[in-house]
Amino acid sequence: MLFCVITISLKVSPFAGIIFLIISVILVKQKIKSKSSEDEKNIEEFKGKNGIQTQPKSLQAKSAKGRHLDEETSEEKKYNEDLEYLKKKWKEIDETPDIAPHWFFDNSTDRQIKYARKLGIKADQKMTKGQLSDLIGLHNCDEIERFEDILKFFKVSLKGLNSTTAKYKAQDLLSDEKNVKKLNNRPALKGQKDFYRFFNIQIPKGLTAGQAEETISEYEKQKKVEKSNELELFDLYSECISEDLREDRNIKKMSPALFRKAYNALVADIEKSHDADEMDDYIDEEMIIDKAIELKPDLEKD
Repeated sequence: MLFCVITISLKVSPFAGIIFLIISVILVKQKIKSKSSEDEKNIEEFKGKNGIQTQPKSLQAKSAKGRHLDEETSEEKKYNEDLEYLKKKWKEIDETPDIAPHWFFDNSTDRQIKYARKLGIKADQKMTKGQLSDLIGLHNCDEIERFEDILKFFKVSLKGLNSTTAKYKAQDLLSDEKNVKKLNNRPALKGQKDFYRFFNIQIPKGLTAGQAEETISEYEKQKKVEKSNELELFDLYSECISEDLREDRNIKKMSPALFRKAYNALVADIEKSHDADEMDDYIDEEMIIDKAIELKPDLEKD
């Protein structure tokens, strides 16, 4: 029909026919574009109804104008691979529930669901707390640090990992008793030795990470029974000697003795002008470092 109209137009007026031809091409393109957009919408709706979730909003936003429906960006491909990996881990948990923490099977919370939906996850009450936590973990890298030590020891690259995949990679490694033995028999870690020094525990020759962990665990239980604030002080000390903060402040590593001296000096200052019970709300790592430099100027690097 359209071809006949164009032919007649060309016979009556070549110029009018050309104009009509241009308009027709534009209308056809708009129709194709509209159909393509509708197809993409239908595909996403199908995924949402039949899969675990649709793509996260960050990827949906990048869904492409002008690319074919069967094309897949590298981010989308990686996300879909992570989803498939997660399905396998959930299947393992279904078959062997003991490998997951008890809370994994609790009902998801309203707060979890609300946060998940902000990320573009189609979350509902049918999902367990653990499943929804895993899906949220696919969208961030906040927890990688918890498993970094294990993964690096076994030479697992952190590239492309997120909180959830890092967790399961580490769990896979530790499910092998040989790997656990290797991990425990390595030399004590720097953070473990810092703990020993802070609490004046002698570091025996040949101390392994496993032995140090046992000692630290027992010491922590003892301090909790005593209701001591020493563990909180060690956490604050750890912040003060962290490599990132030391580099940012251009300082050397602070000794436990200098830390305690700076802390006690700050407590004394605060007690003069504030309620002593509130001193922990005032003292942070930056204040400790400032006071330590005041007490020992050569703490700063040249």
